[in-house]
Amino acid sequence: MLSMSEVTVTRFRREGLLVRLSGLPSYSRSDVQAFIDNPWINTVQAALVLQVSHARVSQLAAEDKIPVHHTPSGQRMYRLAQLEVVARARRERRSRSSSASSTLASGHVGPDELPGSHGS
Repeated sequence: MLSMSEVTVTRFRREGLLVRLSGLPSYSRSDVQAFIDNPWINTVQAALVLQVSHARVSQLAAEDKIPVHHTPSGQRMYRLAQLEVVARARRERRSRSSSASSTLASGHVGPDELPGSHGS
């Protein structure tokens, strides 16, 4: 089955990492491919994707700021694609923030163009 052994698929099903579509007796090839294309990752791997500490990942999950799945064994698992969206948004926010700061620092914005100023 698509480079995944039956034992691996069974383990993923048992831990709730491979979601069965209602009414289907077993996993289709496309279900397994979707799982491969958007894998579950652990907290340490999530920290690498988000460029934060693993403790911060756990904190974000506890605050419901990032989606998390708890396996029956208690391990936190995250969908890679979801975290990539969060990471991209964080990079874009930082980029906008730093470009605004550099514009102010370079003097390209006059004092009456600063946010909150009312002009002369």
